[in-house]
Amino acid sequence: MTISVEVIGALLCDVAPALDLEAVVHHGPAAEWDLVFPDERLVEVVWQADTGLLVLETALGIPQDSDAAALHTLLLQYNQLWRDTGGLRMALNGVDGGVQLGFCLSAAAADVNLLVNVVGNFHAAANAWSERLRQAVVPAADGMMASFLRV
Repeated sequence: MTISVEVIGALLCDVAPALDLEAVVHHGPAAEWDLVFPDERLVEVVWQADTGLLVLETALGIPQDSDAAALHTLLLQYNQLWRDTGGLRMALNGVDGGVQLGFCLSAAAADVNLLVNVVGNFHAAANAWSERLRQAVVPAADGMMASFLRV
């Protein structure tokens, strides 16, 4: 099967019922989609044709200034644990310092079952991190909760 914008779009529409998505919004003609969850979480999906990757990203929130240094350290340590997290990565967006969660997977390996699993786990991890940011609780790197690991 040849990967195309249409194929990726069809796959994302096929996973929507299993994930109870409110909407799958294609930003055509670009290879970009928004997956809208009932809890209002927005997961952005971008297909990078040149690398063959599907990239998932979502905003987690903006840390409080008092927690920023500890959080920045934790994010770097979390990124170093890529083997344990299944490849989840954290970043700060340059606009407002908000925390972003990201994940990449091979578009060629993607099928409905894999995407349901990956996107569902990504959504759960994003919600767990967002809740910690809202509560202004930054877990210690050596005491990281299992819910933050593995996609």
